Amino acid sequence: MMNASSDRITVLLLEDNPRDAVTVQKALTKAKDVRFTVEQVRTLAEAVARLARGGIDVVVTDLAVPDSQGLDTFVRLHTHAPDLPIVVLTGTYEDERLAIQALQQGAQDYLIKGEVVLHGILLTRVLRHAIERKRIEEELKTAKQALEQRLTDVAWLSQVAMDRERLIVELKQELAALREHLSGKQLSAQEDTGESRRW
Repeated sequence: MMNASSDRITVLLLEDNPRDAVTVQKALTKAKDVRFTVEQVRTLAEAVARLARGGIDVVVTDLAVPDSQGLDTFVRLHTHAPDLPIVVLTGTYEDERLAIQALQQGAQDYLIKGEVVLHGILLTRVLRHAIERKRIEEELKTAKQALEQRLTDVAWLSQVAMDRERLIVELKQELAALREHLSGKQLSAQEDTGESRRW
């Protein structure tokens, strides 16, 4: 995944409406300090195939495409590209409910298509922030996994140390018992020798 500060960002746009696709591409050309390269696909199947080849920095997706509808579109995209930031485009304010559900399941942000027309620069900002948030999420996840591994290692080493201490205690107890046993035998032998001398 690229850093949001990069001067080139590749966008995979899943949108079957040509007019909406052109609107998104025009909005991204307004960016001054970053160059967006947009690759448009019309179906979820095409999007999944393109994601498999790599080289995508962020996904912008409509939830209603010919081969997928609603939240399932996002879920399937997210399943195939869990490490990529995904921004959802919704057609109307009534669709916000689905967009919010997508946020709850891992989408980075969402936009109403009308907002892209009226505030094209907003899309640029949303995509860059989405990339940066996803990068931070991945770094935190990696750090958490590393910490959990270290804790596991420490717990294992602690268990080894405890087992070693327990083994030492058991050996000392066995050694003490052996010494006591040998001392008893030696004392018994001495008593037997004394008895023999008296005879």
